[in-house]
Amino acid sequence: MERSKVSILIKKSSLIFDKYVNQLLVPYHLTGSQFRILMMLYKSPDCSVRQTDIEAAFSMTNPTVTGLVHNLEKNGLVKKITNPEDKRSRFLALTEYAESRRNEFLSLADSIENEMTDGLSETETAVLSELLLKVIKKHEEQ
Repeated sequence: MERSKVSILIKKSSLIFDKYVNQLLVPYHLTGSQFRILMMLYKSPDCSVRQTDIEAAFSMTNPTVTGLVHNLEKNGLVKKITNPEDKRSRFLALTEYAESRRNEFLSLADSIENEMTDGLSETETAVLSELLLKVIKKHEEQ
């Protein structure tokens, strides 16, 4: 059997991951991208994340993040807080509703991670993560 190109395998695994995650998130009325933003907010100190931080973290454009944040606001999960040091800047904060679902969503994130790495040993998972980070870092520097 011929070995596939790494670029094709990365793309194929990304598509499989997105399909799996989006199916899991249907009952929550969330997309994978919205869920990633929620996870970033859950794991960051309160009121420390700006829209530009999300753009940088996920290599997304401003219009894309604006739409995602708007939908999270519409669904009652996120609110904008004015930066007291710069009135033109806003931080994103989780609503009480989002906070009430913290454990459920964090548990779901862990389940997704476990499902996607099922069949790999801890060492293989660590090596895969290290190699992907190396590829990402190389291309973010360009």
